[in-house]
Amino acid sequence: MSTYGPPTPGRGDDRFAGARRWWLRAMFISVLGGGMVGLANAHIVYDRTRSVAITGLIAVCGSLPPLILPAVSTTLAQRFGGPRTYIARYVLSAVVAFVPVVLLATGQLTTVTLLIWTASMSAVAGLFLPSGSLVQRMLAPPGKLPEFTAAAGRNAALAGVIGILGGGVVYETVGPIWIYTINAISFIPLVLPVFPLVGKAEPDEAARRRFSSVWGLMYGPEARPGLRAACTFTIISLALGGYTVTLPALAGTGKGTAGVLSLLQAAAVVGGLMTAALTRRLHRRVPWGRVQRGCFLVIGVGLLVLAWASGPSLGPSATVLACIIAIIPIGLALKLDQTILLALVQITIPAPSRAVFFTYYGLIPMVAIPLGQMTIGLIADSLSVSVALAIMAVLILTLVAIGPRTPLRITFDRLASVDDPPEVRHGNH
Repeated sequence: MSTYGPPTPGRGDDRFAGARRWWLRAMFISVLGGGMVGLANAHIVYDRTRSVAITGLIAVCGSLPPLILPAVSTTLAQRFGGPRTYIARYVLSAVVAFVPVVLLATGQLTTVTLLIWTASMSAVAGLFLPSGSLVQRMLAPPGKLPEFTAAAGRNAALAGVIGILGGGVVYETVGPIWIYTINAISFIPLVLPVFPLVGKAEPDEAARRRFSSVWGLMYGPEARPGLRAACTFTIISLALGGYTVTLPALAGTGKGTAGVLSLLQAAAVVGGLMTAALTRRLHRRVPWGRVQRGCFLVIGVGLLVLAWASGPSLGPSATVLACIIAIIPIGLALKLDQTILLALVQITIPAPSRAVFFTYYGLIPMVAIPLGQMTIGLIADSLSVSVALAIMAVLILTLVAIGPRTPLRITFDRLASVDDPPEVRHGNH
């Protein structure tokens, strides 16, 4: 399952090779369950409310709790380390994930209780926010962090496709209770591969830093402008990914629409299967800044096609087919873009600041995704889905057109042109 090559000679033993393989398998199982639940949540809320904006509240409820917990999560990561907090996160997640099973069995699952449960799951994740990035960096082969990040993304994409498509079948045949049961069980395998990492973190990984110290990296006297640019582009990319809030509306309501929604959601993540291969092919051949501009261009054109396909001019079957054709390249471009941004951030952060900065970076989706979804949802409810998508397309294509001339783009290109900044020592994780 590992495709990023052997460790670099002379950089120490690859001590976590076994744990890495099992972690990738466990992540596959967990993302599969998450794909099923994402489908069920969106379908249940839109089917009961017929509102794109209210469907976007799923992302809001999934994002608000971590926004008020960064100081706590940073303290926990520094006190107990990435592996221990990672284990705690997924043990608690497995317990809380069984709540919808009980609610469905007792007839108490409503839009409100579903949103409250979503916020509860998010609070668990928020308590241990940096743990995922810290563990993933420890597991990465020496000198192969971008490739490992892409390989993990490919695994997640494959699991997401299977989970979404399988979730549509399960939802239509035996109902959502089995979807939530599978999801709860899927958290358990994530815990086991991380036990060998407990206590293995380097001393500089555990350095105590206040969460507020992240502003020094971003805006202080020793600020890193390239890092700030990468975070800005991450916000834009994740906000653009909010277009997926329109998929339940494109699928419609009534019998059989859960299956249609599963096809649309699967199309949005299937492109991620090619991310690892593209990353390996492009690494050291094409500057990451140029790749990222290409991703934005593909996203803009894809959204224009999707806006046209979602209009009233096509029949139901043709609309679904055209939407799938438009969504696949959008999903690929978004995943490739976010993989590049994450890898650049991971290799740029100095070791003593990792726990603090990974907390900050983990908060970006908590703001960008619900902001994107709620903005798109409000426009879609007020005007139409096609108008909302067209506005997004025009904005991103305008950014592509003026981007090369902006200081933000120039700064990011400088960061992206350096694969391994001098302060990064791959053998230290």
